Amino acid sequence: MKFLLTLAILLCWSIGLASSIEINEAVKTGKIKVQTKYEQLGHKGVMLTISNLSSAALSITVPPGTTFKASDEEQELLNIEEQLIALNSKETKTVEVGGYCTQLSKIAPRLESKFNVGKTKNALLIAFLDFLKTNNPSKTNYQNAVWALTDRESISSIEVKNDADNKLREFIAKQTNRTNPWHTNVQNMNVVPGRPIERRTMAVSGHLDVTTTKDIPFHFVVVNDRGEEKQIINTNQTIEKNIKNTFRFALTVQGWEKGKYKINIQSKEDGSIIKAFDFEI
Repeated sequence: MKFLLTLAILLCWSIGLASSIEINEAVKTGKIKVQTKYEQLGHKGVMLTISNLSSAALSITVPPGTTFKASDEEQELLNIEEQLIALNSKETKTVEVGGYCTQLSKIAPRLESKFNVGKTKNALLIAFLDFLKTNNPSKTNYQNAVWALTDRESISSIEVKNDADNKLREFIAKQTNRTNPWHTNVQNMNVVPGRPIERRTMAVSGHLDVTTTKDIPFHFVVVNDRGEEKQIINTNQTIEKNIKNTFRFALTVQGWEKGKYKINIQSKEDGSIIKAFDFEI
């Protein structure tokens, strides 16, 4: 029993002596060697094989903001969540870290690509990483949040599943001088190594708020930017006067051409447009 207790104390003592160092600094100073392998876009996107070249134990951190860059035509990838790797002298370990795309206009990394490890200097991404220190949005929104910052992609692609998700949308809107759109675009993404990423909007949903001075039966009319009707959605509801009416709206748009559209809340009585809501796919 005394032997086991002594061993535990020695183990804790040795771990405590391990030198903590960020991965970039450890590479620059020759303390470690890093081999990289592209796995997929996003969570656990990059595999790192890290070898401790020193005679001392090391605690290697892969902090948020660590980047992985291959060729100029390929996307630079970003790690968002901190990873800690404890290495004994001359030990090698393999870990998976984040690989979120920061350049949607470029091709996805090739499977055989080898990355240089760096650190982001993008002020918007640094602000986003600071935001995550005190907020916990859905991790499934990380990639679309990055694209909304780096490529000015629509904030509507960030799905609101909790209060923190909406707070993230408001944060990005403020950072990029835009408004938080009323709707969410549910998207399908196809990622093939070495090719541009394909994204298509499958559905649009959100809440529509309207106030009138009289009761009005209505329906929804969806039109494109040429004013052509795409779909009429009948309802048995009536807008009640002098109160805020909120209606849940959902529309499947799979196969629709990209462009600007409008949802008109239209009176069934005289066809007048009571209120219109813009969206884009």
